[in-house]
Amino acid sequence: MSKISGYKYYHTLARLSDNTGVQLVPDLYQVFLRVVWNQGQQLRRTLPSMSQTWSKYGSQPPESRFSKWLDRLFVMVDANFRLKRFNVSSEWHDPQLNKGFLYFIDDQIVDAHIATFGDKIPEETNTCNDHDAIKMATMRGGKGMAVTGVGAVVHMDLPTLLTLKSNAPEEIVISYNIGCQWGKNLWKRIGIYGPDLTPPQRLESVIILVPKFHLPAHIVACQEEFSFAFEVEVGETDGEAPECTWAISNHIASSTKEMGPGSHQDTLDDHWSDHNWHKNTNLCQYLWSLDYREILMAPLAKLLLRRIKDAVPHREENRITFELLSETVVSSGDDGEARLKDWTDKVEAWEKRRASEEKIPNPYVPTVKPLTMASVWLRLNKEGHDAEWGASSGMLISANKMIADGILAEQA
Repeated sequence: MSKISGYKYYHTLARLSDNTGVQLVPDLYQVFLRVVWNQGQQLRRTLPSMSQTWSKYGSQPPESRFSKWLDRLFVMVDANFRLKRFNVSSEWHDPQLNKGFLYFIDDQIVDAHIATFGDKIPEETNTCNDHDAIKMATMRGGKGMAVTGVGAVVHMDLPTLLTLKSNAPEEIVISYNIGCQWGKNLWKRIGIYGPDLTPPQRLESVIILVPKFHLPAHIVACQEEFSFAFEVEVGETDGEAPECTWAISNHIASSTKEMGPGSHQDTLDDHWSDHNWHKNTNLCQYLWSLDYREILMAPLAKLLLRRIKDAVPHREENRITFELLSETVVSSGDDGEARLKDWTDKVEAWEKRRASEEKIPNPYVPTVKPLTMASVWLRLNKEGHDAEWGASSGMLISANKMIADGILAEQA
């Protein structure tokens, strides 16, 4: 039947459904044509065909004249609690058309992974705050739900490790809301998974951070260790890219939760493809020459060009500020240059801490003890007690208070 027309194929299915004409079969021919056209467009843009781009150069593009950090892969990991699906229909009655060719992994691969390692991986002990992603991952799934939107450890390991094995560069930066907990025993779990899920990257070249917006909800130790602000060669990356996609797909969550497994995945694939299309059209289109010696920027630049225009002046401003600060430290005393060198050595050592067997202290940890609520109340009570006896409140007074006290003293 591979050479017949769509019309004949559809009506063959209709005749196979009811060849007597007794029952009225709905006319879904136009719907069938739209599905075929949509599926054909999606298959043209799937990863297997896109991977042929580097075929004549091997699995990776040729070495460029740029620094190695430009070849870093940023992987954003996240779960969406709203994209649930009721346990309705079945894969037999509602199969997926894409079968893992777009944004979902094939269900058979996922089910086999969970069945094999679901009981072999020990439950992670939470050493941070009580995050929803950790708390809900250890709870039973919602009643009557086939998809809960909860990302547990074993579930998240599969797509992440498959990504690292798919022609990924050596340098990897992974951003995850609970990266402080998820990455703690990642390489131990990789040893349990075996060679099929063992990435080629080295341990020190895989950097795990927490997105900027979610970081304040973590304990202070996590904020100091997993911050994008303290990491080198990440630019202004915030690690919150999935949240932009959730903002789009959450609008259809109430509809997709009523769908069967196939319609659920295919509908989300359509919306995410549309979202990525609009995102790409708002970025600069890079036209690479065949020898990869130069990059031409098309005039369609919007978002990326605007960010470059914002970043370049700020970069120059911060560079000048840093140089002035360094000069101030050097000229502040006889040991100024030594203190500057000591601080620089500590920062550079901490930036290379992942390749060191020793524990490198974080130089960004504040050494000044912060004020607590109890200490503030104690100071206020002491100042109030001193005021009753006409005693001075000390040196910590404002200029206005000092002038007012002087006027009162003069009038007295």
